[in-house]
Amino acid sequence: MPLKMRNHLPCLVALLVLTVCFLAVCAYYTIMHPKQIHLESCYLKGGFCRELWNCEERYQSRLRTTCINKRKVCCMPTIQMKSLQDAEDYAE
Repeated sequence: MPLKMRNHLPCLVALLVLTVCFLAVCAYYTIMHPKQIHLESCYLKGGFCRELWNCEERYQSRLRTTCINKRKVCCMPTIQMKSLQDAEDYAE
């Protein structure tokens, strides 16, 4: 190789490495699609959007509702069974 080309070789390798890294990062974010959250309407389910401390935990909706866009919880009119233990306690 001519002497001039040898002096530029480290710069070209560094530029090539940076370009490959940049393309890899761009490809990663292009391939990764944001997960879509399917929200249920709290009002259509019979509930109301309320602040967390205004709704007992057992009345909070188990579904992801439109209330989370308002940074609130969906407070349902009836007890929401979250586990088998809740159902047994409610039956007694």
